[in-house]
Amino acid sequence: MGLNKPRETGEESDARKEELRLKYLPKFQMLRHEYIEVLPSQRISWDLPDYLKYKARGSFFTMIRADIEFLVTSGVITDTTVIAQGEEFARYMLEEHPYPEFTRMEDIQVANNILDVLITSLSGH
Repeated sequence: MGLNKPRETGEESDARKEELRLKYLPKFQMLRHEYIEVLPSQRISWDLPDYLKYKARGSFFTMIRADIEFLVTSGVITDTTVIAQGEEFARYMLEEHPYPEFTRMEDIQVANNILDVLITSLSGH
């Protein structure tokens, strides 16, 4: 359930870490501020306009979790507080949001909170 720690050998070079930081910062900003936060009255499916931009989709949460794990294992995120918050998000997904077809506004707020942490962390370099 926890995030993998940075690789001891083969960790990304400083230049590659900066490249990744510059790639993921705007992605997290987009996910946070440009995706749709409403819960539609119908099930979210491919025929819904802007389907891919709904935060209520389960894959939205999975994508954030995978991105955190990648940035930690790549050595881009090294702040232990940010790593701990990423681990808490992973725990939340498994224990409190295990059925993404029933996404609640509280779940979206949890995702927004970790996105805010990630944006702040990646902006601070």
